[in-house]
Amino acid sequence: MGGPHVVRRLSDELWQGVVVRRKGQGSGARVAHLGVFFSGLLALASCSNGPAAPGSAGGGGAHASGGAGLAGSGGGGVSGLGGATSPGQGGGSASGGATGTGGGPGGGLGPFTGVDFGAVSNGGTITFQNIGAVGSYPSVCAPTGGACCRQTLNITSAQLTPWDEDLIMTLRGPMDVRQFAAYQPATGQGSPWQLVSSWDARSPAGAKGIAFTGDAAPGTTFNGTIGSVCLVNVSTDRPFGCGPASSPYCAATSPNKNSGWSGSKMFVLLASMPRVGTGGINTAQSCAAATNGWTDAPWVGLSVGELIRAGAFSSCQCYDNGNGCGQFNALEVINDNDTTGNYKNLDIFSSNFFSYGGIFGGPCGTNNCKVAGLAAGVDLVSGSMEAAQGALASQTPRQSPNAYFRRPSAGYRYFIILLDVNSRTVQMATIHPQNVPAALAALLPGLPQQVPQTAIDGILQLRLPH
Repeated sequence: MGGPHVVRRLSDELWQGVVVRRKGQGSGARVAHLGVFFSGLLALASCSNGPAAPGSAGGGGAHASGGAGLAGSGGGGVSGLGGATSPGQGGGSASGGATGTGGGPGGGLGPFTGVDFGAVSNGGTITFQNIGAVGSYPSVCAPTGGACCRQTLNITSAQLTPWDEDLIMTLRGPMDVRQFAAYQPATGQGSPWQLVSSWDARSPAGAKGIAFTGDAAPGTTFNGTIGSVCLVNVSTDRPFGCGPASSPYCAATSPNKNSGWSGSKMFVLLASMPRVGTGGINTAQSCAAATNGWTDAPWVGLSVGELIRAGAFSSCQCYDNGNGCGQFNALEVINDNDTTGNYKNLDIFSSNFFSYGGIFGGPCGTNNCKVAGLAAGVDLVSGSMEAAQGALASQTPRQSPNAYFRRPSAGYRYFIILLDVNSRTVQMATIHPQNVPAALAALLPGLPQQVPQTAIDGILQLRLPH
């Protein structure tokens, strides 16, 4: 998308931090808080100005950086989960971390049954290639005398950086999640991928290696259903070690104290994103008024953990107006109370990357992406028709995708987000539970305890619809 769009989205990401901190206010409140917005911009300009406030964690649409040390280590097995350089207080408020993994054979989650998956659809993929860049961003360090401290973190590899760092997922409703699984290679290149984190709505007490923070509805912890504009952060259950000696720094009082998933990783969600007031998600579960700019706009985002732990978007963090530690809006419905038709589209997910390595991807408003008249089986939209094949995109050379995922407002889809360090590829797919391609048979619908590397290779090569 063009330059003016980039500026607009970066401003909106910072605005979202203001709006989230004032839940229940409409987007008109943005004007009232103009001083807060510009003070946030000024705080980003220096390592030493502004207080080191924790802010609002996981503010919609932007994300974070984290993990200690340089990015680009490659491979990223299970042992690569992030951690601070010193002990500290850990374990944010969470659902998860219990032993047991669900009802599948061999410890996997098993196929989900007992729900209406909706009309069978064709599936779709978007493949981002050549991802990663050498560069640097301002990483947060322990404050001195209450002043913000940021130091330059140099990234010396282009192997999926900064997305190889520990990433924390943020979910914004309306959303109904039935299963969540995270896989990582057991030891390194060529090894099977293990189920390292899991949650299943049928047996939430059997969650493994996972933690949830934030309100799924006003005053309500995560139970699978997330109300409109509500934000839930999803991390491992492993404490990062927040406190005075943590690096990157996060306050001991942070509500998000855990590490994300480092190195190569694959996330699988079985979810529906119904419109507000339908699909069992009512307006009383919303975390903001209907006039809020993110109403009825579900979002699945991935942030480098530092931003979430420090407080997105506090006055002292690593985002740096979109040119810092990084944010990957994997699946984001854009509302923003836009009336031009250039951005808002409640039926389409946009996908875009923000980091020191550049900005690419973006929304497809109702002027350009139209679902009216499309068959229920269409999952990947190009213009006003089904995409002929899976979409391709690249960071180098810069190329945004020419197709977009359709929001499943009725029925459920598996959403796959695979970040592979060795191939520098981010592969995303949406799959109907009753139309699983042969290439995914080792993964879906069973979500087993272990997936062979050959199956991961097959996912990377998948292009849907065929």
